[in-house]
Amino acid sequence: MVGEIFVFIGENVTVEHFKNFNYGEQYRVKSIDVLSDSDSYESSGVIIFENCKWGCLHMYFDKYFVNLEKFRDNNINKIIK
Repeated sequence: MVGEIFVFIGENVTVEHFKNFNYGEQYRVKSIDVLSDSDSYESSGVIIFENCKWGCLHMYFDKYFVNLEKFRDNNINKIIK
């Protein structure tokens, strides 16, 4: 996962933090870290992106981000149909 590119797919997000990301924008994973105060969260993992001051808790990652290739494939399939 580190080094892979993911695309933000959250539209009309209600969680304030995710309003910092832009739909369709690409983010490369820099690291996967553990929060120092992990008792406050269901999941202690956090995804850190390169060239971005925002990260994502692991528990929300699959909801708001998709692998670049999967994003492209989904868009191609929409065009073909």
